[in-house]
Amino acid sequence: LGSSHLHVLSEIDIFGHSKTHNGYASAMLENTLSAAKTGLFDCIAPIDMYKWIFSNPERFPLENDGFSENIHSELIEAVLNEIKAKGMFLEINPHFATSTGNISNTYPSVSIVSLAMEKGIKFNYGSDAHTPHHVGIMLEELANHPVYGRALKE
Repeated sequence: LGSSHLHVLSEIDIFGHSKTHNGYASAMLENTLSAAKTGLFDCIAPIDMYKWIFSNPERFPLENDGFSENIHSELIEAVLNEIKAKGMFLEINPHFATSTGNISNTYPSVSIVSLAMEKGIKFNYGSDAHTPHHVGIMLEELANHPVYGRALKE
């Protein structure tokens, strides 16, 4: 599982240029693209963990500079193209959705999953279980969702 976790910490500035939401998202997507290019992984996840990072401004003090997934569409497409070219899977993971109670916070977003399905990318489910009771969490809800359910069944 190739997983990008670029955490911007005040005491360790991993990416000096990542002081904003868009800067962080770009850095994370570039890192994910690099991981996919290696071909060392069977699956890539989470492609848009920046959603969780942005929801924790007290822990990750990044400037909200008008982030939009559309701003990063070329980079997202490059990541998905590399996943497809290498025959990897893309993980659908509800970890952030479980903490917010909102299925729209599932990784990746519905728009990314839709684009990946258009490209013929296959998916797997990962619960990101940090405790035993998280194993399989929200799988039924995702299976019944119009986009996530279709992705998991194909």
